[in-house]
Amino acid sequence: MTCRIGILGTGAYLPATVLTNDELERILDTTAQKILDLTGIRERRIATEYSGPQGAWPTTLYEDICKDENTSTMGAVAALRALEQAGVSPLQVRYILVATNSQEQIYPSTAIKVQHYIGAENAIAWDLQASCTGFIFALIDAERHLFVDRQLHGQNHYALVIGSDTMSRTVSRLDRATAIMFADGAGAVVVGTDAPGCIRSSWLCTQYHGMIQLDTEFKRGHDFHPDERIPKSFIYQEGKSVFRRAPEVMHEALMEVLKRAGLTVEDLDYLITHQANQRMVRRVAEMAQIDLAKVHMSGERYGNTSAATHPVALDELQRTGKVQRGNLIGMTSFGAGLTWGACILEW
Repeated sequence: MTCRIGILGTGAYLPATVLTNDELERILDTTAQKILDLTGIRERRIATEYSGPQGAWPTTLYEDICKDENTSTMGAVAALRALEQAGVSPLQVRYILVATNSQEQIYPSTAIKVQHYIGAENAIAWDLQASCTGFIFALIDAERHLFVDRQLHGQNHYALVIGSDTMSRTVSRLDRATAIMFADGAGAVVVGTDAPGCIRSSWLCTQYHGMIQLDTEFKRGHDFHPDERIPKSFIYQEGKSVFRRAPEVMHEALMEVLKRAGLTVEDLDYLITHQANQRMVRRVAEMAQIDLAKVHMSGERYGNTSAATHPVALDELQRTGKVQRGNLIGMTSFGAGLTWGACILEW
C-alpha cells in the first residue's frame, strides 16, 4: 500500500460488576478451583448499571448507560475514549463499524445507535457479525474502505472500529459449559490514513460448522402462528471440539500473516490471541514457539468478551505504556461460524 493506514487511538469500557469463580460455585455444580483449572479464568465483568460520574459524555448516553450497560452504550463510551486519545472529533469520523454478537435488538443496528450517542453525524455506520473474530474482520473492512477513499478519491478519512459484547446475556447461568466462560465489555480503535503505524498484513477465513451456535429468540418454522415465539435461546458449544480446533486454526492464521508480511514469530513484540480459555492461549503460544512473556493474557481477569477481546487488549497495552511506536503486534482469533483470522499491526 502506498498510504499507511493504522491505529491512532484506543479506548475501552469494562463494567464495574465482577463475577468471581467463588460466586459461580454457589450457582453451578462445580468448584472455583475446577473453573480455574479448566479455563484459567478467575473472574469476569458483568454488565449491569453504570453508577459513576458523567464526565464529558453526552447526556443521552450517560442517562442510558446508568439504566443499562448494554452493547451499544458500552461501545459508545469505548469509542469516545478512543477518539479523545486520537484527538479526533466525532464529526470527523466517516465510518463506524461495530463487531458484535449480542446486539440488544436486530435493528436499528448497534453501530447506528453508537453513531447517535457520540454525535457522529457525518458517519456511515453498520454492524459486522463474525463471532469472536469480529473485531479483526471489522478492522480489515475499515482499512479497505479508507484505502479506496484515499487511492481513488484522494480523501483522508477516519474510521471507528468497535468490538462490543454483553455475552453474559447469551448464556444460561445454569450451563457449566458456557456460564463460566462468557463476560461483557467493549473496546474501540480509531483508524486513519497517514498513521505512524499500519496494518502490515491480514488473512481471514470462514467455514460452516455447528460446534458453536446461538439461535434468535424469534426463530420459528413456516407453519407456526406469527405471534408464537420460542423460549429464549442460549449459546450451545461443543467445548472439546472447540478446544481442539481453535488453537490449530489460530496458529495457521498467525503463520499466514507473518509470511505475508515477510516476518517471523521472533519479530513480534506482542501476540494477542482469542481469550476464550487461557489453556488455549498457552497452546497457541506453544505451537507458535513464542515467548509467553510476549503473549497478552487478560482472560484470567475478564473472561471471554468475544468481539471486545482484541480492542480491550490493545487499549490495555497502550494505556499501560507496554506498546511503543514501531512495535509489531500479532492478533489472531477464532469464533463461531466458523470464523478465524489474523493480522499484523505495526504500532
